Amino acid sequence: MSRDNKIPYQPAALIFLIILIFFQNINGAVRILKADEVKSRIRLHNGPIVSDSDSLIADGLLLVRDADYKIDYIEGVLTLSSPHNEYQQLTIYYTPLPAWLKKQYGIMPGQADRPLPSVEPPVTSLTVPGKARDEALVSISGAKKFSIISQTGGTSQFNQSLEMTIRGEISPGLEIAGSVADRGYDPAYGAINSRISELDKLNLKIYSKTFYSEIGNLEFNQSSAYGGSPPKQVSGIKAAVKTGHYDVSTMFGRPRGRFKTVRFQGQDRIQGPYRVAAENRSEAIVPGSEKAWVDGQLLERGADKDYIMDYPAATITFTPRILVDSRSRIEIDFEPLTSDYQREIYQASGGVMSADSTVFFKTGFIREGDSRDRLKVGELGAEDIALLENIGDSVSFNTRDGAVFDTNGSYMERFDTTGDRYFEYVGDSAGEYRVAFSPVGSGDYLFDGNDIYRYVGRNNGDYLPVIKIPVPEREDYFETELGLKPWESSRFNIIMRHSSYDRNLYSALNDNNNIGGQYLFLAGVGGRPTLYPDKSGLDFSANIINKNFKARTRRNRPDRDREFLIPDNLRPLGDEREYDLASSIIIPGPYNFHFNSALLDYDNQFNSYYGAVMLSPDNISSLLPMLRYRRLTARYDTADVALEGVNETYNVGLNYDITDKSGVTAGFGHDRRQNQYYGTLRGTTEKKYNIAYRYGPARIELEKYDEDTLLADWKNIVARHQGRLTILGKIGDVGGEVYLTARQVNYGDLIEEQLMARVRGTYSPVRQNLVVGASYALSDENRFERGVRYIEVESGQGQFILVDGQYIPDADGNYIEIEEIHSSQAQVSKGEKSFQFFYNPTDVYLKLTTNSTEDLLESGNRTLLWMLPFYSDGDQPYLLRRLSYQGETKLLHYADYYFFNLTSSYNFESRRIGGSDFNKSESAIKGALNEASGEWRFIEEGNYFRYKHDSYYSSPDNIDGYKVQMNVIRIFSGGQLNGSAAYRFAEDENGARSKQYIVTVNPRLRLVAGGETSIKLEGYRQDIKAAGFVSYRLIDNRYGGRGFIWSIRSDYRVKKDLRINISFSGRHSDDRKPRITGRGEIIASF
Repeated sequence: MSRDNKIPYQPAALIFLIILIFFQNINGAVRILKADEVKSRIRLHNGPIVSDSDSLIADGLLLVRDADYKIDYIEGVLTLSSPHNEYQQLTIYYTPLPAWLKKQYGIMPGQADRPLPSVEPPVTSLTVPGKARDEALVSISGAKKFSIISQTGGTSQFNQSLEMTIRGEISPGLEIAGSVADRGYDPAYGAINSRISELDKLNLKIYSKTFYSEIGNLEFNQSSAYGGSPPKQVSGIKAAVKTGHYDVSTMFGRPRGRFKTVRFQGQDRIQGPYRVAAENRSEAIVPGSEKAWVDGQLLERGADKDYIMDYPAATITFTPRILVDSRSRIEIDFEPLTSDYQREIYQASGGVMSADSTVFFKTGFIREGDSRDRLKVGELGAEDIALLENIGDSVSFNTRDGAVFDTNGSYMERFDTTGDRYFEYVGDSAGEYRVAFSPVGSGDYLFDGNDIYRYVGRNNGDYLPVIKIPVPEREDYFETELGLKPWESSRFNIIMRHSSYDRNLYSALNDNNNIGGQYLFLAGVGGRPTLYPDKSGLDFSANIINKNFKARTRRNRPDRDREFLIPDNLRPLGDEREYDLASSIIIPGPYNFHFNSALLDYDNQFNSYYGAVMLSPDNISSLLPMLRYRRLTARYDTADVALEGVNETYNVGLNYDITDKSGVTAGFGHDRRQNQYYGTLRGTTEKKYNIAYRYGPARIELEKYDEDTLLADWKNIVARHQGRLTILGKIGDVGGEVYLTARQVNYGDLIEEQLMARVRGTYSPVRQNLVVGASYALSDENRFERGVRYIEVESGQGQFILVDGQYIPDADGNYIEIEEIHSSQAQVSKGEKSFQFFYNPTDVYLKLTTNSTEDLLESGNRTLLWMLPFYSDGDQPYLLRRLSYQGETKLLHYADYYFFNLTSSYNFESRRIGGSDFNKSESAIKGALNEASGEWRFIEEGNYFRYKHDSYYSSPDNIDGYKVQMNVIRIFSGGQLNGSAAYRFAEDENGARSKQYIVTVNPRLRLVAGGETSIKLEGYRQDIKAAGFVSYRLIDNRYGGRGFIWSIRSDYRVKKDLRINISFSGRHSDDRKPRITGRGEIIASF
C-alpha cells in the first residue's frame, strides 16, 4: 500500500475500534502518592511503559505532559518539572509494557535470566562471561507501533516504528544479544517498504569463547592512527574467530563518513565557531568522529570542557578553558558524512602468535571507496560522465556552468566595471536565468537566505554559479606487522603498509601515480622512556614514507611542522624519512636523565635534526626543578641554494605539593627560532612565564608571554598578560563551577583586552525550600547571520500550516520552521546568562526564571550592569538577541491548592539581517483565584497579552488584548468534568479588533479500567472589525463569526499486549471549509 494512497475506510475502522474498546475489561496501573512520597524523580515500573498511556492528577488538577512533567517510557521513570513538594496528593495512571512472545528453551519456570555483557568483547580475548550452563534461554521483547493520520483536504499517512531487544543463550557457551530500533522510514521507500538498511538502529551479536559475529551498526577500530582514532561508524556485518594462537576477522559494510584532517590558525579574540571543512566543502560531520588539538594539546569535547561541536553545521567553538588567538595552531581529524555516493568498506585480517608470545605476525587488507553507480541524489548524465572521464585526477575541474536561460528565472545577467559577468537576484520569475550555485571556498557570491545569492566581487565570497559533479574515489590499504620479543623487556616491530588510491573511478588516466608505501621499524629495550620511569630504557624508530602513500588515518603527531621547523611552503618532492631515539636513565641521586633526538629528511630537499636532554626529579612533587634543553638545525635546499634554520629551546619547571589540598607550579620557557627560508634572516623569540596555586577545588594561574621578531633587528611585537581562575566543587550550601580568564595584549601602542567567563552557581540551604541559581558565559566569537525559513514536509509531520499566507502553529501541520545560516558574518561578544529563584514556605510559592542570549556586535559595549538578571541594553547593536522571563506567584495555600495565583512571561527576539534589525516579542500576565467546595472546584482567570512582530516574521502584528474566563470543575470517581465560559478582546495598532464569546466543555472519563477518553467541545461567537490582512494572533486562530472546535481522544489497552490510541479533532467556522484530522495508533508489545 503506498503511503500516498487515500484510505476512505479509515474513519469507519477507527470508529469501530473505539466501540470495541468500550467493551473491553482492561486493567491499568494506578499509584497514589501522598505529599511526603512525591519526589522530583519517581520510578513507576522496572521496565518500559506504553507510550502516551500516562495521566497525572495533582491535587485534583490534570497535569500536562512535557510542561508539568516528563516521562521516560523506556526506563519507566517520571520527572516532575515543577518543584515536587508543592503537591499534597499525586495520582498516576499508566500501563506497563507487558512481555509477549518470550521464547524459552530448557529452562525451569521462574528461573531468572542471566545478565549479559553490553559491551562487545575484544577479538583478542573472546571469552564467555560467567560459567557455562546446560540450560538455554533466549528472550525477545519490545513493541511494534503502527500509526495513521488522515486529514480533510490532504492525503493519508501511514507510519510504523519498532523497538525490540533480544538476549540470551542459544546453547551452552553460545550467547546472543542485540536490539532493533526503527522510529520512522526513508522517504525513498515509504513506511511499508522500508528496508532493513534504513532502520534507525540494528545491532545483533552472537559470540562464544572462540567466535564473535555482529550485524548492524558497528564500530570499526582503526588502531593504526597516531595516538588512536575514534572508532569508524559502519553499517554492515563482521565476524571473528580465535582458536589457539590464530585469529581471523572480516568485515563488510557502509561507512557513515570518510577520514579528513584540517589545519588552520586561530583568530585574535575569536573562540569560534570555526568552520571544519576539507577541500572547500562544508559538510555535516559524523557525531563523535573528531579529535581536536590546539598547539599540539589533545582536547576534550564538552560545554564544561574544551570545545563544542556543531555536527550538522560542521563548526567548532572553543570554551573559555582554551583561549584562542592568531598564534593558536588548530588541527582537527574528522569524518564528514558521505553525501555524494554510497560508500563501501571491506576488511579482512588474520594473525598468529607463538605459544610463549615472543613472536607474532598479522596482516590485513582494507578497501574503502564510493560505489560508482550508486549516487545518493539524482544521476549523472552522459555529458557529466564524459567530463569525469577526461579530467583524470584533476578533480578540481569537475564543474559545469550553473546558469540556464529561463524567462521564468530569478536572476538577471549583469557586468561589473571590469567587464566580468555576474548574476543578480531580481525576484521569483522576474529574471531571465535560472542559476544553481555551489560552495567553492574562494568564490564571488554570498548566501543571503531564501535561495538568494549576492555578488560581492571576485574571490570575496564563498559560492560560484557552477554545478559540481561528484567524483567517486576508492582506496586500497594493505598492512603487515611482525613483532618479536627475544628477551624480557625487549621489543621489535616491523610494519609495512601499502596504499593504492584511485581519485576518479570514472577515469583510467593517472591511475598508477597514486601508489605508495610506509615502512616502520620499532625497537626498544628496558622500560618505556617516560617522565617518571620505573627503570631505564631505550626506544628507537625508523619511519620511511613514500611520496604517494595515502594514510587512512592520521599518520604524524600534531604540531610536527613546528617541532621540526618545517617551512610553510614546503611541498615534498620525494620520500620522507624520520628517525627517533628516546631514552630514560635512572641515575643515583634525586634526578632522572632523559635524552631524545630525531632526524627528519625529505630526499635532498629538506632535513632537520634535533637533540634534547632533560633532568627530571624522582618524584612528581619536589622542590627540585625540571630542566630541559633542546637544539635543532635544519637545511632547506631550493634552486640549488641551501637555506638554514635553527631552533633553541630551554625550559625550567617546578611542581610542589604544599599540603594534601594545596600546591604550587611554576615554569619558564624560552624558544628562539631563526631561518633563511625566504631569502633573508627571520626569527621569533618566545618567552613564557607562568605560576599557579591550587587549594582544594580552586586554582589560580598567571602567565606572561613576550614575543620578539627579527626583521632588521630584534623587536618586541607582542606582550601578553593572562590570568585564570578555576573553581570546581561545593563549599557549604553553595556549589558550581567558575572558569574566568582575563587577557591583555600589547601590540606596540595598541592594547587589546579580553574577558572570558563561564560561571555557574547554586545556593540551596538544607530544609529551607529555597533554591537560587545563576550562570553566566562570555566569549568572543565570529557568528553567521541567521534567518528564519519554513519548509514543507509530509502532512502531519510538521508544526505549522499555511493559511492565508501565515504559518500558523498546528500539531498536525505540514511545515517546519528552521534557522537558516547566511554567508554574512560578524565578530561578536557572545553573552549568555540565566537566573533561577524558587522559594516555597508554607503559604507562599515563588518561582522566577530568566534566560538571555546576546551576540553583541564589535561596535557595541557591554557594561557591568549586564550581570543583573533582568538587564539587557536594547540600545546596543546585536546580531542576535533572545530574552525570556518567566515568573510565578502563589499565595494562601489550602489542602490541595493555592487561592491566589499570578503568572507572567516575556519573550523577545531580535535578528540583524542584511543590516536591518527585526524584532518580535510576546508578553502575558495571568491571574487566577481558586476555590473549592467538596468535589467542586471554581477558578476565575484574567489574562492580559501583547504581541509585536516585525514584517520579517510570519504574520506581522502589534496586538494588545485580554481574556477573562470562569472555570467549573467537578471531580468524580470515573474522572472529571470541566466547563468554562470566556470573553476575549484583542485589538491591533491599525484599529482591527476581535471580540470572542467562548463556551467549553471538557469531560475526561475512565469508562473502563486501563484507559481514558477525553472529549473537548468548544463553541464560539466572534465579532470582527478588520479590513485586509488579519493576523491569526488577533483572532487566536478562530475564524469566522461562529465556529466550533472539538476533539476526542481514547487511549485504551484492548488486551494484555495490545494498546490502541485514537483521536479525532475538527475545526468548523461559517467562513471556511471544515478541517478534520484523525489519528490512530496500535501498539503491540511482546
